[in-house]
Amino acid sequence: MKHTDFGKGLFYLLLSVFVAMGVFSAIFLQQTYRELTNLRERQERNARQLELAERELAYKEVYHRNLQDNPEFVERVVRQKLGYARPGELLFRFDSRER
Repeated sequence: MKHTDFGKGLFYLLLSVFVAMGVFSAIFLQQTYRELTNLRERQERNARQLELAERELAYKEVYHRNLQDNPEFVERVVRQKLGYARPGELLFRFDSRER
């Protein structure tokens, strides 16, 4: 009888150890999965930000190139942004705010 009691005790001890290991493993895997999910979300956000920054850079490169190489573009920008006019031209400005 002592031998079977010892066997049962050892069985329950090993079972308890395996169950505890399973619980700790599940907790660890859950935390790891949460971290992985957060990292993936951050990576997606960073990829979107990078895409926007690359598009903005491409636009600014074209804008800068036009400012250097395209006199008509320079004239249009100066007229629109600075309100310049050619000699003899009348410039009309309207209030764009709604009343």
